[in-house]
Amino acid sequence: MGDPPADRSVAVCIATYRRPKGLRALLESLAGQLDIDLARVRVVVVDNDPDGSAAAVIQWAAQHTTLDLVSDVEPRPGVSHARNRSIQLADGFPFIAVIDDDMTADPRWLASLLAAQERFDADVVGGRVERSIEDPARRWVIELDLFAPLTTGEEGATAHAIELGNSILRRSVLGDAPFDPSLGVIGGEDTKLFLTLARDGRRIVTTETARAHEVITPDRARLPWMMRRTFRLGSCWTMIERAVLGTTPMHRVARASARIGRGMITAAIGLITLRRARVVNGILDGCEGVGMLAGVAGITLNEYGRDARRFVRVSRAELGPTDRGSGRGAAAHEAAPRN
Repeated sequence: MGDPPADRSVAVCIATYRRPKGLRALLESLAGQLDIDLARVRVVVVDNDPDGSAAAVIQWAAQHTTLDLVSDVEPRPGVSHARNRSIQLADGFPFIAVIDDDMTADPRWLASLLAAQERFDADVVGGRVERSIEDPARRWVIELDLFAPLTTGEEGATAHAIELGNSILRRSVLGDAPFDPSLGVIGGEDTKLFLTLARDGRRIVTTETARAHEVITPDRARLPWMMRRTFRLGSCWTMIERAVLGTTPMHRVARASARIGRGMITAAIGLITLRRARVVNGILDGCEGVGMLAGVAGITLNEYGRDARRFVRVSRAELGPTDRGSGRGAAAHEAAPRN
């Protein structure tokens, strides 16, 4: 007798916050998944709104789709708490897929993630996120590095930066609370997880076949939002890199200065060649570099918080101790993820 078939059941985890239209579109796309036995799939929705604003959509999905649906409300603010609660509700499933509530999944999205995980025997697989924008006058925004897919075009390429919102993870590499709560209102909880897994030798790869789609909303297509986002990405990356990889302040300042310099050159070339997207890419590179400098001092933006504070300081103790103090591995992680 041969070995019994491996358990390929999967829990799809969704953290949501006041996006009922997006959540409904996502659940509809999950209900239409092809080439997969939905009886082996559970969809876990955790609402981070203490008022439970997702309840009506969840009730609709329970009545009008065949999804095996589990839901809960996580009142503590911060996406880390919501993500951790979804992982806990997925106990017993060997694989965890994650997709964001502002995305929709291709019909073969989940089957493609599972196939790539099996093919490459990966601990984490990141799929391709394709973005669009409805306003024809602002379609140049799609050319920006900020919105570019993090996949490289090479199937099974090793990566350290993937989009958590289109990924599958082996449950055994996660603890009960894999997402750092101290990063819940500023972001970067996924970056810290992936850097830690990569540092510890876990296999993280990308696939082009598992595709999710996101429509860039008008507020995110505006320069002030993009500048805030890249500043926050840079500052969080710097703090997380120190905590996980143990890089020195001098190394981080040098990286930040190089990013600012690159941004100035890119913007200048864009002005000379009259290419708007290149000018904006340069501006955003500069903002990211300034954010990286702020991160050396532990300062970042309160992007997801519910109070009025714009800037917050995150102490080293909050991000946890550095257990690889030599900075080994830093060369392998030269670019901050742009998601």
